[in-house]
Amino acid sequence: MLEAVYRFLYLIIYSVFLFHEIVCEKWSDLRKYLSDLNQNITGPAMEQFVFQGLDKTPNHISFIIDETPSYKDLANLVIWCMITRISFVSFYDKKGFLKKGVEKLEYEVNERKLPSDHVFWHNQDMDDFKNGFSGRKVHVKILTEKESKKSLEILCKKLIAEETSTSEITTEFIDDSLRELYGFPDPDVGVIFSKIFSLSDYPPWQIRLTELYRLNSHYNITFNDFVNVLTKYSKCDQRWGT
Repeated sequence: MLEAVYRFLYLIIYSVFLFHEIVCEKWSDLRKYLSDLNQNITGPAMEQFVFQGLDKTPNHISFIIDETPSYKDLANLVIWCMITRISFVSFYDKKGFLKKGVEKLEYEVNERKLPSDHVFWHNQDMDDFKNGFSGRKVHVKILTEKESKKSLEILCKKLIAEETSTSEITTEFIDDSLRELYGFPDPDVGVIFSKIFSLSDYPPWQIRLTELYRLNSHYNITFNDFVNVLTKYSKCDQRWGT
């Protein structure tokens, strides 16, 4: 008798959970559909809308991905960053899925950008990069846990090869050296796409002063979701650890 009661309660709980998951999924699809009605704007109209009420925008925003990448949604983020004049965009994917599928991301970005837009992929040969481009531009870099650890290895080998004295090795020296290897400025904003607040072993020396925000997923992320993050950053009072 007691076992039958447990089974009945289990079925009720499972049914409620399943119903909740279905409702959330359909609501997400509806938000995506409604958002798509306005997301095809890539010109001055959208720029004017975004910059209203923003006192500041980040120079570098980093997205921390803890799920299988949705290339269409990540491509939207690149375009939105370009629209808001964010110069540097990095994606940190600990598992390395995005690194393997970077060509898919490039394709989706090219499908969305204007002819006058310029996207520079720093995981490729950058010999053809030149200053003086007209139009909007953004620099994109894809990071993995392996590459982050490798930068420390490269720095250690460099210090040994150059016979750097211990008196020269200060916190500032290490910081400047790692930044030079990284090639990007430290991120002003970090957006974690995960159901839990986890940095997924993101290099700690790069995010000491980074404002961190969390969203459950980048799947079906809307333009409003993106602007909400920028609005929070615009209103935050950075005290630099004081």
